Amino acid sequence: MTDRSGKRAAIFGKSGSGKTHFAKKNIVTGLDRVLAFDPEEEFADMPGFITVTSLQKLAAHALDCWEGNFRIAYVPNPGREEQELSEISRLVERYQEPFKAGQTNDMVTMVVDELNLSFPLNFRPNNDGFARICSRGRKRGINVIGISQRPAEVATRFRGNLDRIAVFELSLPNDWKAVADYVGIDARERLAEMPQFSHLRWENGEVTPVRPT
Repeated sequence: MTDRSGKRAAIFGKSGSGKTHFAKKNIVTGLDRVLAFDPEEEFADMPGFITVTSLQKLAAHALDCWEGNFRIAYVPNPGREEQELSEISRLVERYQEPFKAGQTNDMVTMVVDELNLSFPLNFRPNNDGFARICSRGRKRGINVIGISQRPAEVATRFRGNLDRIAVFELSLPNDWKAVADYVGIDARERLAEMPQFSHLRWENGEVTPVRPT
């Protein structure tokens, strides 16, 4: 990133559509300071990642390395995805306060997989940590990449703050509609004409077809 404004990106696609491979190969590989919320342990096997499975260990490890580079994959406890993402988001917000104060230029990227589980449409009000990141994280240099099979089930606090979207093949009509309502295109029709594992990239109001490489 060349500026001090955190970015918001989404990768939507059904299981097997190529979205996770795309995220790992084209986005996460180039990051120096990244915290992946990783319910399915998709990122834990990537080079340089340390896997953490408790909030206490995450807080301790992050505190030790936050002033440098790090690659952390946090695997939440099943059934507690929403609560733990909220708690982690509050931790990240606090650790990034020096960025907001102009004391550092070190940005951080949160990669949140299975976002429909951890930040659903009707998230509990007391689990609003990630909502705060979506709304207030830019000034703290927090980039966010959300990944989901079910965009229609992801809270609008995330979907309404996006700078860019990568849309792969989706399964259900309401997911196609959620994408079309946001980016103003019929992604299903356009993707049907493209090879398997292709996607559409939406950024700055422009839609670009991207074929697999």
